[in-house]
Amino acid sequence: MKILYISPENTVGTLGLWQRIHRERGHECRYVTYFPSPMGFPEDICLHLPLVRGAPWFVRLRNRIYIRTKGPLGDETLLEGTPPVWQPGSLAERAFFACRDRLWRLYESHFAHRLVLEMDAVPVLCSQTIGQLILLQRRIAAQGGLMRLCGLSETCEDALRLCRLEDSFQNYSSRACAVHGNSPHTPHLPHRPR
Repeated sequence: MKILYISPENTVGTLGLWQRIHRERGHECRYVTYFPSPMGFPEDICLHLPLVRGAPWFVRLRNRIYIRTKGPLGDETLLEGTPPVWQPGSLAERAFFACRDRLWRLYESHFAHRLVLEMDAVPVLCSQTIGQLILLQRRIAAQGGLMRLCGLSETCEDALRLCRLEDSFQNYSSRACAVHGNSPHTPHLPHRPR
């Protein structure tokens, strides 16, 4: 059996769990999300749609707009048809989605497949920043690209080492070394065995 789940986001990580269970039973299972989970749950196929988010402020704003354009149920208004087909309900909605689609096409046409992040001005890497680096690296890798870091402080290197990510995010001594792929900078502290 082939199973496809489609969800705006992997909210609590259950999509990966369902996928694993289906595969253990011999089924093919994939899931598509519109944008990455803010909680950092793994993604299978993520569309990375621009201007679509599950953040509470965004959902509230969208629902207020839909209450004005669709009626008292707002975002929960049932769609007609089998299967139901969504159509923009107002000129503002059509303009918003047309703008979003234009921005997405522009982004995709200029997407950098090789990226060097100069980290000299970053004193500390908190878990959220590390999570964003992981998501960015995955996105670039999915496009066949490469991401490198340079100028990490000792504190930042230690944070990556604690997360066992020093092999995933090698620190180059300069932008030129990172661009040309020269040997990564020798870490400030000796490598600790796992």
